[in-house]
Amino acid sequence: MIPVRGVEGQKIAVLGLGRSGTATARALAAGRAEPLLWDDSPEARATAEAAGLSLTDLTRAGVWDGVASLIVSPGIPHLYPAPHKLIVRAMAAGVPVDNDIGLFFRSFATPQWDHMAVAPKVIAVTGSNGKSTTTALIHHILQVAGKPAQMGGNIGRGVLDLEPAADGGVVVLELSSYQTELARALTPDIAVFTNLTPDHLGRHGGLIAALVYVYIPYHLLNLYVRANLAESMAFVWMPLCLWAVRRAVTQPRTVWLIATAVCYAGLMLTSNLVIVL
Repeated sequence: MIPVRGVEGQKIAVLGLGRSGTATARALAAGRAEPLLWDDSPEARATAEAAGLSLTDLTRAGVWDGVASLIVSPGIPHLYPAPHKLIVRAMAAGVPVDNDIGLFFRSFATPQWDHMAVAPKVIAVTGSNGKSTTTALIHHILQVAGKPAQMGGNIGRGVLDLEPAADGGVVVLELSSYQTELARALTPDIAVFTNLTPDHLGRHGGLIAALVYVYIPYHLLNLYVRANLAESMAFVWMPLCLWAVRRAVTQPRTVWLIATAVCYAGLMLTSNLVIVL
């Protein structure tokens, strides 16, 4: 388990008590937070109670007072096709919304890393297709090469259920679009983007919206971890690209669609230059 850092004494609400939700609850408790756990499903609530977890009815009036954040399981929508009613209440109360991926990247690195010979690394894999195969293959290669490696995220174990980092260890994460769209911290050492096809568009509000809010930010992150600001002209294209696609969403005219295509092409070209450099 990876105890969540920076939450001591805080009330943290957790919505959804599946694999990631229960792991999040235990990791928050290990970080000395006060988890407030809830699931819409009576069966999930019964399973959680049978596992020794205490529940808090997040539908009660006044329950959001003093809550520091809400951690949401990946399957629960916060924007499209309609936000979950408890997410709406949390946002109305000024409670920030995050997920277990965000907590992982905030908590994985610890002061103990200063005493390690080789700092641990995180490889994150996303895309429409091929995520599981790519993640499993990378993990297998690392194991055969004798590297201490773990695999989790959307495959295998929940991210907070992984073991703390070992000296020179590598964590390989499969991340779905449901996981990347909400994470407030997402800073892998290597980011792998497999491909993009029209999938889960109901959840992301259409293809353009998916580009704006999910895949383009992830690709920008990929650029960031390969080259810093001073070395990459990709960051000239970054604001232009996001500006163009947002215009295309809010004002669906041909000129903005063309601008989006031009900006994204520039971003892809610069990305290739970054790889060469």
